[in-house]
Amino acid sequence: MIKEVKYNGYSASPSDYGCVDGDLAMSLNAINEEGALRPIMQPEEIMQLTDATVKCVHETSVFTHYIVVTNENELKWRLLEEGECTCVKSFGDIKIYQITPVGNTLVVLTSDGMYYFLWKEDDYISLGNELPELNVKPFITTQAMNRTSVSTAFGTSSLDENNCVISGNDYIPSNTLKELLDGTMDSYAMHGTIRQNVYERCFAAINHYNHFFSRRGYFMAPFYVRFAFRMFDGTHIRHTVPVLLVPFTWGKPLMSVYIKTNGDTRTAIFDPIFFCSSLYANIKVADNINDWSDIITDIDVFVTEPLIDYSDDPESVISLTKKPFVENPGLMPQNMHLILQGTAIQDMYACPAYINTDDFIKNLNKDRFTIIPYANLNVQITKSWYVTTTYYAYIRYNFTDLYNSFAGCYIGIDTQGYEIDPTAITTLGQTVPFETIEGNIPESYKELTIFKIDEKWKGVVIISFKDPEGMYNELEESTEDNGFPVQFKSYIILSLDQLNHDYYVDTKRIDGKNYTDTLEQYSAFYNIAEINLQKLINNEFSGLIPIKELALQNLQSHPILEDLAYGIHKLKPQHSFVYNNRLNIILDDEQIRANGVSITAQNPCAGEKTFAQGEDNNKRCIKKAYVEIYENSQNVYVEVDVNNDNFEELRYFAFPHNQAKNLYLYITTELENKNDYKKYKIPLKQHPFLNLSYAFNMFKCLGPDEYEEQCSNEEDFIIPSEDTIHYGNIIRLSDVNNPFRFSEEYSVSLPVSKIYALSTAAKALSQGQFGQYPLYAFTSDGIWALEVSSTGTYSARQPISRDVVINPDSITQIDNAVLFVTDRGIMLISGSDVMCISDRINTYDTFKVEDIPMIEEFVSQCSDIIFNDIKQKPFLDFVKDCKMIYDYTNQHIIVYNPDVKYAYVYSLKSQQWGMMLNDIRDNVNSYPEALAMCFGDKLVDFNKISTDMPNLLVITRPFKMEEPNVHKTINTIIQRGNLNNDDIKQILYASNDLENWVVVWSSTNVRMSGFRGTPYKFFRLALCRIMDKSESLHGFSVQYEPRLTNKLR
Repeated sequence: MIKEVKYNGYSASPSDYGCVDGDLAMSLNAINEEGALRPIMQPEEIMQLTDATVKCVHETSVFTHYIVVTNENELKWRLLEEGECTCVKSFGDIKIYQITPVGNTLVVLTSDGMYYFLWKEDDYISLGNELPELNVKPFITTQAMNRTSVSTAFGTSSLDENNCVISGNDYIPSNTLKELLDGTMDSYAMHGTIRQNVYERCFAAINHYNHFFSRRGYFMAPFYVRFAFRMFDGTHIRHTVPVLLVPFTWGKPLMSVYIKTNGDTRTAIFDPIFFCSSLYANIKVADNINDWSDIITDIDVFVTEPLIDYSDDPESVISLTKKPFVENPGLMPQNMHLILQGTAIQDMYACPAYINTDDFIKNLNKDRFTIIPYANLNVQITKSWYVTTTYYAYIRYNFTDLYNSFAGCYIGIDTQGYEIDPTAITTLGQTVPFETIEGNIPESYKELTIFKIDEKWKGVVIISFKDPEGMYNELEESTEDNGFPVQFKSYIILSLDQLNHDYYVDTKRIDGKNYTDTLEQYSAFYNIAEINLQKLINNEFSGLIPIKELALQNLQSHPILEDLAYGIHKLKPQHSFVYNNRLNIILDDEQIRANGVSITAQNPCAGEKTFAQGEDNNKRCIKKAYVEIYENSQNVYVEVDVNNDNFEELRYFAFPHNQAKNLYLYITTELENKNDYKKYKIPLKQHPFLNLSYAFNMFKCLGPDEYEEQCSNEEDFIIPSEDTIHYGNIIRLSDVNNPFRFSEEYSVSLPVSKIYALSTAAKALSQGQFGQYPLYAFTSDGIWALEVSSTGTYSARQPISRDVVINPDSITQIDNAVLFVTDRGIMLISGSDVMCISDRINTYDTFKVEDIPMIEEFVSQCSDIIFNDIKQKPFLDFVKDCKMIYDYTNQHIIVYNPDVKYAYVYSLKSQQWGMMLNDIRDNVNSYPEALAMCFGDKLVDFNKISTDMPNLLVITRPFKMEEPNVHKTINTIIQRGNLNNDDIKQILYASNDLENWVVVWSSTNVRMSGFRGTPYKFFRLALCRIMDKSESLHGFSVQYEPRLTNKLR
């Protein structure tokens, strides 16, 4: 009988008894395609390295770079044609997980975070593993301003104002008027026409001058300020923590009232007083900021709207009330610095007015003062307003209806000691001598000289001091070019008790909103200024913020800063994936950082130089501080920058993480003979709108009375070391073409323990859903599909398979599907369908080539094949550590294990399996190229075939001529196919039990004949031949005779 047997692909299932004739137990370097066995050609070698591995290919329209990591863990790059590698960075002991190109940037995922390398000027520039630091200490200089008073006349039955008389029944009763004149009434409630008239006159002045000052860049109410780097695409990174700056804490218009009597006319003088602040900042950026010049262009400044506590409405006018600042100490103006104008550093040039001398000076510790720099009499903005440019003063305000004019006060300079030579101060044409104040002045203020007017002018103090060394701009040739006084700057300190009179106009909010909520529940920050990086000197900026023209007047028309939750913390992913020009990362760890977070920066009056030395000469310093964060069932801790800050001046603190729970402070109290050490805990609240936790107590000290624990010495101030939050189930997306910025809206969390990897396919999950869920997340609980919205965010997610990947390195993207390995074998997911493509080669009964007699001798006749290299291990053991390469050109999937010398090859065209010799060490991230690193530091390309012809080794599975239980005698076998010659080595084996095999015959050409012998049930062939890519082996013809067919066997 004659039978034609066609060669199929490699298989291991079903069993040898049930397998189809022509199935192969080994198909080394051969695969079934187009109906015949064809050789698997070896890839072409395109690069030879030395002690190095190509990790990825960085390709743009301009260049193609091969990114290399050496055995010494050095990152290098090279061109394909050139043999020299250029070193980029040595990582030392830092483990490199993955290298991903995004545009002209390399993102290197390591155990120390994400490193960025920018291609610039013919080389890769290292940008580090964190965004550049932006350290800012904002502060304000404040001056009290007032103008010609608004007067309103009170009659017994009418309200008279200048030439306008409003008649009505509203009037102030005579007994009430007497109490107001005597100053014995605490409050007088206004209503009716009196209220309306006061509202119209007072708020007209308030609104006019609010408008006037805001146009000129002055702040008159509490506000928050933030700074951020602006990027090339207009987005922002490195948002600083919001800092609360307070020109005037009360949040209401200050309208002092003085009532005069002129015959039968009673005139109420409403004196509006404004606390106008200019915004300054000391900014220091990272030393490598120039390397970021293509990415970061400016530093933008953002502020909130004025945080006020009144409504512009007649109903908001309540009463005339007595002395608010004495009766309401919690709503007093915040302590303000004496601050030099110009490019000054706050810590060097700011001098808080904590001078312990007489009773008045001591009151400066109680928040009842403001600072007015001297003003040039000749520079006039309007009829009543003056700018502060040099060291003359013109202060116009009312108390007892007396105008005071300070002028002259010429400061003489002694070249030997810079001594101040005060001469006189002229008041209404009279000379009032100065008196030097003696007192216990702190050592750091020895450069100050303080003068006080005689007793009848008590409440007005002038402080003069020389400019500290280094104040002048080093780039200028002379101090006059800087616009500074030659050596001295002078200020006047006014007690607020001198600014308001017997009464003031009390106002309220009519929307029912609490002022505390106004101060805490801010959210929108508007852009008011920008500082170009080119204007930085030695990576620093210090001075007045250049506010855009009319920016404060039209805040809501300016761009709003988008809050960024992941701005300063260090991300430590191990897997990334680029999709839609966005970098997707699986966040394994996040190291919490406090870059730019400083108690000193957030509390300008808490710096090291601000201590008030009282009678006991004690002061409490903040030596260390750290924040406790509880997230994802973990407690982590991060240290916060301090500068021997004054514990008493800690009024506000914010940390850029909305799960921060507590602020811990280590406090040292300096006693007479020893120091006392304590640890304090301050609870933090979560901000309702921002990624922020904060503590604020309406301008009062945050420090609690009770301490957490007593410490014996400063060495006990130990900060817990755990500062990293472990996640594993969060995916974060970068902005488009911007791998540096990860927005919170582009983040998604899956309800699983661990996300292993991401991949994509473009096939629909169901009809009408093409591309709706194009991204797969391989997790510990199965596969999830993610839907991408029109904005690029993940708008939906759903589980589509319970298959769990056991080897994330095996996940491989092909054209419209993704391959991965599970405990079942190699799976293919396309759309929502998951199928196993390795069932045919997965079996517990692994073929043992060593059990075939004489096979080792036979294999030795096949060049380039070593017998021990082709001994097969269980398939599931093989794939646990396997990786895959997608050969797009040949439509092959190469499944290899670096520790095994053979690899499996799957043909997408025929859906058949084959095998090949394996020398692959690792994949190369280079889709659509199919590049791989081989042992010997060779880079090969599977899309290109080598000219070397492979040696095929084919061993069939048992063939039975479709009669497995019939004994047969074979006498001829002829190999069929498209062969250039008849040379082929082949051996025929036979068996009756599928376990014990014997050699029947052999041949060195396509024909094996001339033999006849004992009948057997099962036969198999072993073939070996060097084949060219144009050759193919179709099958074989067999001539046999059935034997012993007359009995059931």
